[in-house]
Amino acid sequence: MKKFCVDCKNEIHPRSKGERCYSCGQKNRFKTQKHPLLGTAQPKPKCIDCNVQLKELHSTRCYPCAGKYKWENGTFDTMAEKVSKTLSGHSTEYNKGNKHYRWKGGITTLHIMIRNLIESREWKKQVFARDGYRCQECFKTGNLEAHHIKEFSEILKDFLQEYNQFSPIEDKEILVRLAIKYQPFWDVNNGMTHCDNCHTLHHSKKEKE
Repeated sequence: MKKFCVDCKNEIHPRSKGERCYSCGQKNRFKTQKHPLLGTAQPKPKCIDCNVQLKELHSTRCYPCAGKYKWENGTFDTMAEKVSKTLSGHSTEYNKGNKHYRWKGGITTLHIMIRNLIESREWKKQVFARDGYRCQECFKTGNLEAHHIKEFSEILKDFLQEYNQFSPIEDKEILVRLAIKYQPFWDVNNGMTHCDNCHTLHHSKKEKE
């Protein structure tokens, strides 16, 4: 038994579940586009500024009018300021403490907080530059790591003994601010450039000893 499209009257496959051919089905789909929330056919909205029909149901302005609105209201300036401060690596009101998107209630240890400081990055850069960006054991130039001659854990113990009036759990923020000015953490002479393999071997030997 032959079957025909209800719109263009062209013959379609008799086992086809729909009443239209593929091209007519596509045209009819766009005519009866459903609202993503209400689930009923809704007319597409128009731009509130220039009255142009919009492509998306949740938009209120077209792309050119949205750009003009943001420039006139200073939205781009504030966004650029937030992004520049966030990407600079400094703690700001937008990414500090419980406002940070990875905040989990202050579970980061003091050890990790000091190692993640900008001063720690600068210390590594100075050690690498002094050693010519080469491992001082095998003289390779890839996968470099800054090795502490006097272990970081020992320096941290001395630091906590000097400021024993503060708790490393409850007063972490105060201790981090004090660590920025604590010179033994950032002594370049206490650093040595190693590749990742030599660094691992060095610490494994110390553990065995």
